[in-house]
Order: sequence, then C-alpha cells, then structure tokens
Amino acid sequence: MCVNVGDGDLPIFFSVTAYAAMTTVQSSDKSFTVGSNDYTNYAKEYYYTGSNNVLSGYANITKSGGTYVQTGYLGSTCNIYKKTSSSYSLVASGSWAYNDDPCLGFANTTSMSDPSTNNYMSKGTTAVYYNGSYHTQATYATPYISVN
Repeated sequence: MCVNVGDGDLPIFFSVTAYAAMTTVQSSDKSFTVGSNDYTNYAKEYYYTGSNNVLSGYANITKSGGTYVQTGYLGSTCNIYKKTSSSYSLVASGSWAYNDDPCLGFANTTSMSDPSTNNYMSKGTTAVYYNGSYHTQATYATPYISVN
C-alpha cells in the first residue's frame, strides 16, 4: 500500500469488521540513507479485539523530501514473534510486497487471527531499489503486546 501524505490516500487494513478495542505499539524510527536519498522505517503492531481477535504487524518505509519514488522501488515485509522463556519465536511470516504506484512511502501488513495467550512483538524489513539492486534495512522491534 502506497502512503502519500496529503494526496488523500488512507491506509485501510480491515473492511466492515467491528472491533471492541484496539491496542497499538510502535518501534522507534530508524533513519538511513541509500544513494543520496534519506529514508525512515518503523514497525507497528495492532491487536484488535471483539468478535474476531486479530494481531497485525506492519512495516513502513518513508522517503524524505517531496519527490515520489518510482513503482516497485520501495518494499517491505513484517513478521510477528511470540516471547519464549529465553528469546522469541516466529509465529507469522510476512511476504515481500512493493509499491504499485509512485509514492513517498510504502507499508505492508502481516496478520494472524485469534492469537493464543502470550506476549507478541513485530519486526519488519524494508527495501529500496537503487543502482540495480534492493538495499534492505531492518526496522527496530516493537514493544510487546500482551494477549490474554
């Protein structure tokens, strides 16, 4: 999903589903440079409760400045992990997706339904196409969301 500030595009994650509550956590922003362009990425995690409980991880990349990036030049993937006694384990693996229109930012979501009781965090990887190849940059991990 392209994210263009100020042109009317709004990210839509779910359609026509009512949720009783939502918890959101976000990682710190990570700034980096590819070529002569500056970018920022971050991960977010959402937990929606109601008739359906959904946990979603979201990886976002944004280019600084007002010049749009060409189609296919921004990409991201996001994974969801659960806390174990000594570390964390992967519970939902995201797929890579790339911007399908010129834009300033791109986001990709991975979701799982009815997560079991545990603490979960999300971490993404973003990509910028430059000089013939994709340059990747991991996001910082989100804080944990506790699912009871």
